[in-house]
Amino acid sequence: PWAGAPAHVTEAMFRPHDVSIADDSTAHLKGTIVAAFFLGDRTRLAVNAGGDKPLILETGTRRDYKHGETIGLRIDSHGLLSL
Repeated sequence: PWAGAPAHVTEAMFRPHDVSIADDSTAHLKGTIVAAFFLGDRTRLAVNAGGDKPLILETGTRRDYKHGETIGLRIDSHGLLSL
């Protein structure tokens, strides 16, 4: 679990626009970038955060994202769909 998630949630889904890159002080999770795809006005990132599949997120921040780079992730709790 991560900060902000209800205690009973063991697995959750969210849309790519409900997760953002965060600094360590506000991040709910940390992950490692496994792929980055520049899409013009945004970049789609695949991030290994310890689950079976990578998390997918999109960011409008323009910078060079490196494979293997560790980043902090913050998930909007209003966008969580618990399973």
